[in-house]
Order: sequence, then structure tokens, then C-alpha cells
Amino acid sequence: MSEANVLLTEIMADHLSAMPGIQGGYWWHTHRFSLLKMFFKGTKVDSLLDFGCGNGDFLAAVARDGLATTLAAYDPNPAAQVLLAKRGALRNQVKFLDEDFGQQHFAVITLLDVLEHVDDDRATLRKLVPHLAPGGRIMITVPASMIFWSRWDVLLGHRRRYTKAALTHSLADAGLVVEKMSHYFSFLCLPAFLRRFARPAANHADDDVEFPRISSLVNRVLLLVGSVESFWLRYLPVPFGTSIIAVAKVPE
Repeated sequence: MSEANVLLTEIMADHLSAMPGIQGGYWWHTHRFSLLKMFFKGTKVDSLLDFGCGNGDFLAAVARDGLATTLAAYDPNPAAQVLLAKRGALRNQVKFLDEDFGQQHFAVITLLDVLEHVDDDRATLRKLVPHLAPGGRIMITVPASMIFWSRWDVLLGHRRRYTKAALTHSLADAGLVVEKMSHYFSFLCLPAFLRRFARPAANHADDDVEFPRISSLVNRVLLLVGSVESFWLRYLPVPFGTSIIAVAKVPE
């Protein structure tokens, strides 16, 4: 492993450890989970694999809300399994998989802000499609639009940001058709664009990629704004935003 890749792995491990997440009520993760939960349509699925599970925050929320009967996780970062093991009862509910999934199949496979980290996103999707159960779905979130590309993307090891067309083509190359797709985080477009031109503060390390600390009041306001976006998304796709959410399946 190159020195650059070792550094990136260490940065991502620190990022996963420090992530406030859904359980902490942090607005970013909570809003994303509310959108994913809405796409479950209130039904409990038989099995779910979180590919690129990170610190297990999403799986903990799925288990808490009873959205899946069985849970599985995979992440190439060794820190992920360590962090998952620290989640108490959750470690007994989740099966952590090796890279070879064998003959296992899943009703839902999630890739939450994962595809932008891999060199060949289409190969990753092609690898996962055979592990979908009949009628299964892949649920994806990715950062949107290279117009928002910034130092943050570089430090997190992003290879790209997506347009809806680019993501649709990657899914189609893997034999998937889009059921639903929308932008979200529409209210972050202006600050994300301005972030492109921001320089790190003098007291911040070059590898500081953590989510900003905010007051509980600001957190509540952002959750409220997110709830308005969620309401809109129940009826119509959001036309712009800093992220994209998609649900895809193998055509019948």
C-alpha cells in the first residue's frame, strides 16, 4: 500500500470514529436516514447488506426501527469492523462479511456515500447485482455535481461527484434500472459552492475532514429544513442538491 493510501486509510478511520451520526441526532445523517427510511415504504425487508458500512451508524438505526429481519455488513477499512464491534448489542445482530459473499442474497443492498470512493464504480455494482434476491433493490447515495468539488472531496478520497445521468449510466451498465432518483440537500447548494473557495483555518490540520460542530438550536433548524425537503420528495423529485439518492433493481 502506498504512503498516500495509508494516510487516506488513517484519515477515514479517524473520520468514522468521530462521526456524530444518526444516534447522536446530527442533522446531516438524520436527514439522509429519513429519506432512506421513506424509500422502504414502511415495510420490513427480509435481509439487508450495508456495503461500505463505516462505523455501523446506519445499521444501528435500521435495527432500532426494525426495518430488516437480518443484517449484514461489509467494509474494506479494518477500522469499520472494530467500530461495529463496539456497538454493544448491534454486534450480535450484524454479520460482518468478508469480500467473498458466497451464495448469499439480500432483499436490499445499500451503498451510502460509497461509490464515489472506488476507482471503478461500475465493477463494484456488477459485483453486487448477483447477490440481490429476486425482486431486490439497491439503494444508493452519492455526492452530486462536480461544481461542488472542494478540498473536502480530496481529503475524503472521492474519485468523483455524480450527475443523475452519470449515476443512471453506471447502474445500467450493471444491469439495473432506476426506480427512483432525486437530489437532496438542496439547502446546502450555496454553502457547498462557497466551500470550494474556502481556505482551512490556521488552527485546523490539513486532514481535518470532520463534520462541523454546531449548536443544538442550529441542528434543530437544519432538521426542520430537511423535513420540508422530505415532504417535497414524497411527491416530486428535488431538482437540485449536493447529493443524490437512488433506488434501482434488476428488470423483470
